[in-house]
Amino acid sequence: MDGKANPKILEYFQQPGKHLHFNRKTTLDRILEMGYPCEEHEVETEDGYFIRIYRIPDSPKYDAKTTPLFSSLQQRPMVLLEHGLMGTSDSWILNGPDNSLPFLLADRGYDVWLGNARGNLYGRKHRKLSIYDGRFWRFSWHEIGYYDLAATMDYMLQNITDPRQKSLHYVGHSQGTTIVTVLMSMREEYQRYLRTVNLWSPVIFLDNTENRLLKVLSPYMGYHNIVTEKFSRQEFVPFNELFDSLKYSVCQKESQLHDFCSPLALLIEGTFHNKNVSAMEICLETHPGGISTEQFLHYMQVIYSSEFRQYDFGLFENFGRYSQAYPPRYPLERIHTLLNIWYSRGDQTVKPADVQRFVAGMPAVIVHRVPDDNWSHSDYMLASSVREKVNEPLIKVLEDYENNKNVI
Repeated sequence: MDGKANPKILEYFQQPGKHLHFNRKTTLDRILEMGYPCEEHEVETEDGYFIRIYRIPDSPKYDAKTTPLFSSLQQRPMVLLEHGLMGTSDSWILNGPDNSLPFLLADRGYDVWLGNARGNLYGRKHRKLSIYDGRFWRFSWHEIGYYDLAATMDYMLQNITDPRQKSLHYVGHSQGTTIVTVLMSMREEYQRYLRTVNLWSPVIFLDNTENRLLKVLSPYMGYHNIVTEKFSRQEFVPFNELFDSLKYSVCQKESQLHDFCSPLALLIEGTFHNKNVSAMEICLETHPGGISTEQFLHYMQVIYSSEFRQYDFGLFENFGRYSQAYPPRYPLERIHTLLNIWYSRGDQTVKPADVQRFVAGMPAVIVHRVPDDNWSHSDYMLASSVREKVNEPLIKVLEDYENNKNVI
């Protein structure tokens, strides 16, 4: 032997996920297992990414006689749910059919759609680029809002045959609130297609955040420098299918190693005060879903600059993209749609003062405080009392709208 490493062996150890495949349950699989109909759709964005989204068109529990709100409509109102950072469409169904928002909405007669973002488990395909190409990962939540969310809404609206229903309800959690704010401010025309906008823990300003990772790193990585340049153009916590398959297998209920899964729940934000342990275990089985490092860097830039502004690419590239040295702020003054905003005092990521700063700049806002001072940022997805404290109040907002104005 000449002492040189075999290129194929080197490639395997550098990219083990490229050579290992296992049958992982998708959102479609999980919803069907719970007894609900589900459809998988593929959306292509303007810049070449393909994203799988999921639809729950009906419910075995829906009865037009006992829930007659939409019985006279040709098509039921659509609701689009967008997940947070590190999440996927799986995030919305962790609490099962009796408590999770998608199922409760379907039970009431809504046409429910679960969105996804480029880079996560359901958005790892591009017209030209491979996920092993750094150019694939050259995006932040700006592109997710500007392109992915716009493409998702376009796809949904094109599937509406009833002209009275050319609009949809929107629900976003965490990053899901950021991306719709990007869309509404940068592509103002999309606001006409939004029946109601509901934001759970809006991540717009982060001056007072107590999120440890963001708070510690933002002084060093909240602006363009040599470190952030090296850190960009790649996946954050790279998707290694070898590790992911082990984690997935361990967290399966039938696994003999299932007991090792529960301690991993300590990694989930917030205390155990509200957490549904079963939901946490499914969360660890399905998350993290995959993000670009630039999504994470962009949030740190929001902290460092104390502004909600576009991504900082550095002086040279900023001039090329924005014709100015620093990235422009998002024109929040263009947002004229009524916003329903949920916040909690126990949320360590988005503090009430930062929510208030956002609210102060909006022309039409209804603020809802979660009636639990221990309610954390992840409780919107993982709390055992999620139906009572946030899901039912949100559904009431939608029903109040539909009762008063069935058509736009």
